[in-house]
Amino acid sequence: LADPEMRWKPVGLLGPLTILGISILASDGLNTDRIERFGILPEVIKSLTMMVSYWLVLLLTTSVIKRREQIDMVVKSMVGGGGVVALLTLIQYHTGFNLFDQLHILPFLDVQTGGVPEGLESRGGGDTRVYGSAQHPIALSAALVMLLPLGIYAGRRFGSRVWWAATAVIGVAAFSTVARTGSTMLLAVLVVFVALRPREMLRLWKWGLPFLVAVHLLAPGSLGSLKNAFFPEE
Repeated sequence: LADPEMRWKPVGLLGPLTILGISILASDGLNTDRIERFGILPEVIKSLTMMVSYWLVLLLTTSVIKRREQIDMVVKSMVGGGGVVALLTLIQYHTGFNLFDQLHILPFLDVQTGGVPEGLESRGGGDTRVYGSAQHPIALSAALVMLLPLGIYAGRRFGSRVWWAATAVIGVAAFSTVARTGSTMLLAVLVVFVALRPREMLRLWKWGLPFLVAVHLLAPGSLGSLKNAFFPEE
């Protein structure tokens, strides 16, 4: 913002974002009595400010990044960081140890361990759900699934096995959360890929079975638990 040469650039999402913003404000405005009755005004304000922060990040990012090389640098940073989080998530899945719960050694962080809400049912191979650096398994699964398209892009653009390996670990870790939300998001991602790149997807289908085998080996019990989560016996 201090750069006099910087100009806001259109992001192509003004219409949907405007509709979303109006819907949010209308929803809160028409339910002020319920907000007051349940005493959730702080939570509502927090949610609104977080939503505004997402829009600001979108506007700032699209205005600052101007070259393809900058986009690639951001993508590689996100996929690389996501790969590290995914690897630590798999370690938590097998051992129950979460490195992100040990960050209390940093004086400026107020770490609250046990981020999974009380009463959340255990799924998968361990006694508790994995959540890694997130506050909840659902949030972790959503973040990992959103990184998968970027990982595929990095693998195809740079042709390095490192990015494919990071993408595979991210995908396996997404399944290890045993979250139905992440699974439905993954289905949406696959539908979009098939719609936009049908020929490329046909060439990638051969990796589907090896990936499921990798999920079974690296996160044993996650696929069965996920099936039971969608289709419980009762």
